[in-house]
Amino acid sequence: MSAERDDGLVIQFMVDAITTIFYYTADQTLDTFLANRMMRDAVAKNLEVLGESANNLSPALIVQESQIPWSDVIGLRHRLVHHYGGTDWAVVWETIRIDLPPLLDRLIELQTRL
Repeated sequence: MSAERDDGLVIQFMVDAITTIFYYTADQTLDTFLANRMMRDAVAKNLEVLGESANNLSPALIVQESQIPWSDVIGLRHRLVHHYGGTDWAVVWETIRIDLPPLLDRLIELQTRL
């Protein structure tokens, strides 16, 4: 399988993870998010998938698409999995609301070129 085809599949995993996070958190507030451990766990799992997927992209794609903050996406996964300093769920919420929408847009646009 070619790197481009693999990258396309990986990007689809990333799009699916973000879409799932948006589904889980639709019509929620920070307070309801913080109060719902099951939702936080489900979101964390999808953020882990997002970061792990980014970590599996080809180096060529990462260089080519350097405007996408790959290291931030991967780093978030590492912080969630390894619990470096605990999880600041308010920061996770901010990431969902502020950072994921433009990332999703970029990934969808990237899909059209792969």
